[in-house]
Amino acid sequence: MNGFTMQQTDFPYVCIIVDDASNDGEPEVIRQYLSAHFDLEGDSIARNKESDDYVLSYARHKTNQNCFFLVLLLKYNHYSIKKPKDIYFKEWTENAVYVALCEGDDYWTDPHKLQMQADYLENNPDVGLCYTDYSLADQNMNITSHACFSNGKKRSSDFVDHLLSQGYIAPMTWMFRKCINDKFVLPQFIDGSFALALEFYQHSKVGYLAIDSAVHVVHPDSACHQTDPRKSFLYEYDVFKEQLYFADKYYGEPLVTRIQFDKFLSLLPKAISVGNQDFIREAAIFFASKGACFDDIYNHAQRINAYQKEVRKARSSKSYRIGRAFLNLFRFFVKHGRE
Repeated sequence: MNGFTMQQTDFPYVCIIVDDASNDGEPEVIRQYLSAHFDLEGDSIARNKESDDYVLSYARHKTNQNCFFLVLLLKYNHYSIKKPKDIYFKEWTENAVYVALCEGDDYWTDPHKLQMQADYLENNPDVGLCYTDYSLADQNMNITSHACFSNGKKRSSDFVDHLLSQGYIAPMTWMFRKCINDKFVLPQFIDGSFALALEFYQHSKVGYLAIDSAVHVVHPDSACHQTDPRKSFLYEYDVFKEQLYFADKYYGEPLVTRIQFDKFLSLLPKAISVGNQDFIREAAIFFASKGACFDDIYNHAQRINAYQKEVRKARSSKSYRIGRAFLNLFRFFVKHGRE
């Protein structure tokens, strides 16, 4: 939360924090932070409200007069019953000009992030979404990579590039125009930020600022970082359907067919590995409709799957782990020896 309160702006901004009835102690952490840093008794500004659904607190920061927190502590989990949460804070968002995202354990690190992005959008009216560089941290909050885009991480150039490459442009760094976002009506996708980025690429320009403004915290069992092979495959399968939806919506053939060819070929070995017969049948029907011999494709996918199993087995061995440790140590000494 410090990443929110440290922002230095010449405009007021409201940080909307929603706890969806978590049981990990997070609500108490939020309450303590509010009590320590926000004026909860200011009669003209502070608001406290409770309903059957939530406990709401709204207050201004004690020293950063442009920073306001709106905290919603939900009394039951809304995500599990697919109940929307935005109706509770619509009053604070309906007149907003820009929206910035930061979810989960991700956090902002540059105190000028909001101001620089707002200035950029003000000076570039054809840009609908602006994102920045970012760093990575593991689940223990240790930084593992700095300035990922500056150090080689691919940035999408346009709609088709983002769609085909299943692009990633660091949602925790985004600021976008609410007036454009409000026009989008999207189904519920497994990767909502991927879908939202595609809409902005299609309906406006997308801008980039080469500043490292935020940290993305990678959890090993999050939706897009699954260690369970079956869950990982189902995630990729759902993103494949997402790609087909947008290809069909805006381009149709031949982009749809191109994605089908690429994804059926790349995901078939994984489908064989986890025994997903629905995907295998779907792939067989597709290739048959294109006049391809599915038996040959399937046999090739089986060989790839067998090879990948051997690679995973080798990488889990003790000798491999020892070798990797020595290699990392060697790289460390080479790097620091050059410095």
